[in-house]
Amino acid sequence: MGRQLLITGTGARVGKTTVGCALGFAMRARGIRVGVMKPVDTPESHDAQALALAVGSIMPMELICPYRYSLTLTPGDAPDLSHISKCFRKIAAQNEVVLVESAGTIDFADLAAMLNLEVIVVVGNRPGCMDATMLTMSAARAAD
Repeated sequence: MGRQLLITGTGARVGKTTVGCALGFAMRARGIRVGVMKPVDTPESHDAQALALAVGSIMPMELICPYRYSLTLTPGDAPDLSHISKCFRKIAAQNEVVLVESAGTIDFADLAAMLNLEVIVVVGNRPGCMDATMLTMSAARAAD
């Protein structure tokens, strides 16, 4: 089994999708089969489609992004982690590398631990970024 990476960030709109697309595109350009996943997203977002396009994925969007919710979640809307894991395994079985972009509704450290993913942290260059980075890194280490 190849590399499996989780791309998370220190906050919203820090460039997780941009980094995922760039990494995926560069790997694909080198002849590596790359799968992508964004387990949870909103219908208004196009992150999952951008990731799939960057790596030339032909996987169905239901595997790449199994949960699409409106911006407001109710307690009954919680994503089923076993279903996410099943979708991830299908993607991983057909690719040498899998890039997973974290979702705000699932703790990134739990997701990384559940799927045995290495973590890439994208840091937004904005006030407070060092504190946010330290908190994110601490959470990643705690789940290790």
